[in-house]
Amino acid sequence: MLAICYTGPSGGGLIRGRGLALAALLQDSCPLGKPMRMARPLEQAVAAIVCTFREYAGRGGDKHKLCQAELKELVQKELPTWTPTEFRECDYSKFMSVLDANKDCEVDFMEYVRSLACLCTYCHDYFKDCSPEPPCPQ
Repeated sequence: MLAICYTGPSGGGLIRGRGLALAALLQDSCPLGKPMRMARPLEQAVAAIVCTFREYAGRGGDKHKLCQAELKELVQKELPTWTPTEFRECDYSKFMSVLDANKDCEVDFMEYVRSLACLCTYCHDYFKDCSPEPPCPQ
């Protein structure tokens, strides 16, 4: 479970000077201080986005970027229902090329977040005309 932790006015991991830090690994206790409260779903989502990137980035080099193999593993393991089973290696190369805006052959955090924002936009557009009750068919 993710907790939001107070680290004090000079603690590490501050988010824009507010004195709060997200637990780095979505675990029961916060390594930076004592838990203040349970995180809200959107806070958990932000932490999951950051932690997932950090989990996969740097396995083969730069810890702030995803190489193609790391991106492929992240997509396969973390987005299995969104990944076509017939995705070939050349499809991952094309996907990488689309995400890699600065063409350095790696996906940095901003490029990763942009791709997730596009996915969220797609989902929002898909479901925007659905009534809240009953849920839209899958």
